[in-house]
Amino acid sequence: MESIKETAKDRLWWVVMGSAVLSLICGSIAHKVGGFIEGVSIISAIVLIIIIASWADWFKDSRFVKLQETILDMTCPVIRGKFGAT
Repeated sequence: MESIKETAKDRLWWVVMGSAVLSLICGSIAHKVGGFIEGVSIISAIVLIIIIASWADWFKDSRFVKLQETILDMTCPVIRGKFGAT
């Protein structure tokens, strides 16, 4: 849910959503039901794209966290000092 909020904060989505609402209003006035359906479908597509983008970001983040955990578990013997202590 947090990633959806983060994705929706982008100004681009606000501009696109504003344009979709404007299209909904103008289409409803000019073409009645057909314009309303077109506007609703545009808004639905925007919401779907936001959900898919936020899911993809969440998936990448979770994979990155798992990868970081495997990297931190590695051990490596190191020779230090003049006497060769490992």
